[in-house]
Amino acid sequence: MLASKIIKEYDEVFGMKKQVTDYLKLNKFGFIFSIIFIVVTSILFVKVFEKASVLTRLIAFILYITAIFVGREVLKKSIIKRYGTLFNFEKHKRESFRKKLEELNIKNREHYEVLDELLKKEIELEEDTRKFPFLNILSQLGTALIITVFLGLSIQLMVDGYEAQAAKLMIVYVVIIAGLSIFSSFIYGLRDFTRSYKLKQISKLVSELKLLKIINTKD
Repeated sequence: MLASKIIKEYDEVFGMKKQVTDYLKLNKFGFIFSIIFIVVTSILFVKVFEKASVLTRLIAFILYITAIFVGREVLKKSIIKRYGTLFNFEKHKRESFRKKLEELNIKNREHYEVLDELLKKEIELEEDTRKFPFLNILSQLGTALIITVFLGLSIQLMVDGYEAQAAKLMIVYVVIIAGLSIFSSFIYGLRDFTRSYKLKQISKLVSELKLLKIINTKD
């Protein structure tokens, strides 16, 4: 299918392998240091939560978030150093993708319009096949259950004077929230490599290329 071919071309410009290669070229030391920093703090975070005070757990969690932030900033500064601005970096990648499309004989405005419609249909189909009935309701109920059972009960125990039991429940609550935060950040990072996300990004790129074609034609 054409969509699969375009996704393959997209991966050659924006795929994980390409991104890692580009980042290594931009700043090998900074990229490797950031990855090691994130991995080490993740391991430390898990180990610390096995047996530590609430304050130590909080520090470990903050350290983990800091590691992710530092890693992103290192890559951002490396990109700006080489390309001048993030806009120029995106422009460079957009041009690379445009050349990939030309290899598939997708060159003019009409081609982009047809491709854009095809991508929209693919995105709709992809989202329809992944829909799960009442998923949002179930996730909201799960969140409410965690808050009600652990946080609400711990506060109630504290009010009633059972501080030791309340502290234990509060620790469980903090561990769950922190664990969910780490898991969510991991899943969020992986979304860049899902078929649905790629289709949406390709659709965005095609729309940008189509707009540029219109502007250049008017000029």
